[in-house]
Amino acid sequence: GGGGDSDDAAADDATPLDLDLPDNLLLDDLSAVVTKEWLPYADVSAGALQQPVLSFARPGEAAEPATLTLSRTVFGADVRVDIVHRVVRWQLAKRRTKTYRTKTISEVSGSGKKPWPQKGTGRARAGHTRPPHWRGGAKAHGPRVRDWSHDLPKKVRKLGLRSALSAKLLERRLVVVDDVALAAPRTRELASLLEAHGWDDTRLLVITGDDVDDNFELASGNIKRIRALPSRGANVYDILKHDTVVLTRAGVEGVTRRLEAL
Repeated sequence: GGGGDSDDAAADDATPLDLDLPDNLLLDDLSAVVTKEWLPYADVSAGALQQPVLSFARPGEAAEPATLTLSRTVFGADVRVDIVHRVVRWQLAKRRTKTYRTKTISEVSGSGKKPWPQKGTGRARAGHTRPPHWRGGAKAHGPRVRDWSHDLPKKVRKLGLRSALSAKLLERRLVVVDDVALAAPRTRELASLLEAHGWDDTRLLVITGDDVDDNFELASGNIKRIRALPSRGANVYDILKHDTVVLTRAGVEGVTRRLEAL
């Protein structure tokens, strides 16, 4: 009995009581949160979120300046799983397409004239030459062009993106780098940089500024687990789908400018 009480007390001491973690936050490893090693930039209760900035071209080194203050409105928001679910459903429904269709009786080629008299020929009665059971006839109950998209308020979409980014920051899966521009579009050089950063076996989402560097886009085209997007293309589904989110300085500024105002 006494040993259990002491263990409980130790666990209480190790828990950062000043953290206001959302109850619906789903973390892979909760021990990464309730320890004294909780990093200052991941403390959502702080007034400002300080995130270290890494040098992409020089793995293991910090960029200049070495830290970046993240917007609490964008990266320190409450994680709303219900809102994230609504946004993902909206995204998947919007990109779902059904553009193929078949011809109906009114569209298929053929005569509308009665091919033979109703009686006296010994053949089955027919009113035209386009029924579905005839060769060259129409398709009964065939596929039709359909649109599954539905409306979702812009405020809800922004709130979902804030929740996704905040969850990645809490899970320590959000990294800020100075820039991802490459001198040449070499896949081998990019793969070596990713390995040096420890991202050689990680599904990576890279969010840059207004445009993605051409060399980086060409070099990453052969690496299927990497997706690069400009800040205006950042979306909830891709953030959740990838293990780690890497933002450049310009990407942080673009996302912040896009999401700070409702």
